[in-house]
Amino acid sequence: MHIFLFLDVVYDPSVIKSLVKTISILIESNKSCVAYIANAIRNPLTYEQFQECLKNKCDLLNIDSIDKDLSQAIEIVRISCHS
Repeated sequence: MHIFLFLDVVYDPSVIKSLVKTISILIESNKSCVAYIANAIRNPLTYEQFQECLKNKCDLLNIDSIDKDLSQAIEIVRISCHS
């Protein structure tokens, strides 16, 4: 199994679509891959755009919020391929 770890990568709205596309390609090319994304939520609107972009890929990917700390505005998301 390959694990991809992305830390603090959701801060620029102009790269969100490319980020999600890249993650999708990595996961879909190797069905046993898992990606973890840990994000500081600096701008709720930017993070909401990221979540929407991920939801558009939901038919291909499992997307789970595995930890959220609202006092620190941090969320960890696990992304994997549908079994």
